[in-house]
Amino acid sequence: QSSGYRERTIKNASSDATIALASDFSTAVERLTKNSVEGQKKKYIPIDTKNLTVTPERVSGIVNRLNSVNAKTLNIAGNGIYSLPYTQEQVDEFTYQLLKAVIESPDLKNKIESIRSGGQTGFDEAGVKAGRRLGIPTLVLAPKGWKFRNKQGQDISNEQQFKARFDVQVPTQLNMFDTITFTQEMVDTINENVKKAGYTKVYTIEELNAMPEDRKKKAIDCYGTK
Repeated sequence: QSSGYRERTIKNASSDATIALASDFSTAVERLTKNSVEGQKKKYIPIDTKNLTVTPERVSGIVNRLNSVNAKTLNIAGNGIYSLPYTQEQVDEFTYQLLKAVIESPDLKNKIESIRSGGQTGFDEAGVKAGRRLGIPTLVLAPKGWKFRNKQGQDISNEQQFKARFDVQVPTQLNMFDTITFTQEMVDTINENVKKAGYTKVYTIEELNAMPEDRKKKAIDCYGTK
């Protein structure tokens, strides 16, 4: 967890590339996302969601921009559901189909090793669900207190309700996490959360990648999404 929305946004912007999905890019949060990404010299990829259609042109545009920085880690950001004219289900399906087309594109140079998000409703939430459905290690950096904003614009601080939004079904063949490869960013997140839990253990990337797959999954479940 981070201490607030701002700190979470800046941390997530450290990914190789950020796909920002929004109908309104003028909000304070969207401006912060863009400035945080570009301030860290990472790739900012804005996608206008006034039209929820996955087209070959949209997919190739994203793929080309990911290739331009050899992106391997991805941050999914965007408007919250309270500011969108769609249901969460519509946003979820569009984001999944878009990311699926990008990940499966034969033109994508590098495999996406991890996805991260702040876990807000709307496109943050959809990015997490899409990453899990696609079998990609996915991290959520949540604000302190597990705060999120519902369709009515009300802020809710409830750990159980925050996590319940991501209880998506993962295909059996992906549920084994048989291709987990930890990146240094993932290792840093795990070590940070281990320390917050009161432990002194510090993992190395070599140590985590040498673990059996069930222990890798357990490490992510315990320390990779808090």
